[in-house]
Order: sequence, then C-alpha cells, then structure tokens
Amino acid sequence: MSDRLTAAQLAEIEARAKAATPGEWEAFGLFGNEAHVWVNGRLIASGLTRNDARLVAHARTDIPALLRDLRAAREALEESAAQFEHYERLHREKRTTDDNLKALVNWGFAQFARAALPEETPSGE
Repeated sequence: MSDRLTAAQLAEIEARAKAATPGEWEAFGLFGNEAHVWVNGRLIASGLTRNDARLVAHARTDIPALLRDLRAAREALEESAAQFEHYERLHREKRTTDDNLKALVNWGFAQFARAALPEETPSGE
C-alpha cells in the first residue's frame, strides 16, 4: 500500500479547503489554558490547546499552499520522468551520447528541485 495521496484524495482535500469559510482565521487566548479560533469575527472553535488553535487557524492558508507545492513538485517530476524516458530510449537506440543523457539527468533533477524545494530568502529580509 502506498502512502502517497491519490489524485482523488488530493481533490477531496482541495474541495474541503475551498468549502471552508473564507477570510482571516485567527487564534486567540494563546497565553491562557484555553485557546479559540475566530473567523471573520465569529467563534468557530473553543477549548483548544494553543498548538491546536494555531494549527486550525493556519490550516486555512497552509493547506492550499501545500497542495500547490505538491502539485508543482509532482508536475516537475512527471515532466522530468518523461524527458528522461525519451532520452533513455534514444540512448538505447544509440541516437544520443552518454554526455547528453547525463546532461538530461542533471536537468531533470534541477527542474524537480526548483519545484519541490522552497526558494531561499536572502538573509536580512
């Protein structure tokens, strides 16, 4: 059994995220024993721990961002795999050189890394 999310599971997660109340989700009471989550001035969760309240409040923006990044990484991986398969076939048919194949592999890893890894923020910003 694979631990990877299927396209259907991703679609379900995205549908739940889109169906959630739009607006700014905020966690309050983070310094007492109980924390609460408010959306657009309306209480939606109470009696939470501070960490749970932070998770709920940030889920509204974190989940869509994670879905975008996951899709971009998967698309980059699929594109790299397709390119690699193409050049591997050419290499087997002796229609390309080892150097071309190595260059393609390096290109594919670079494409995947750009999509999958966060951009670096210069220090001082």
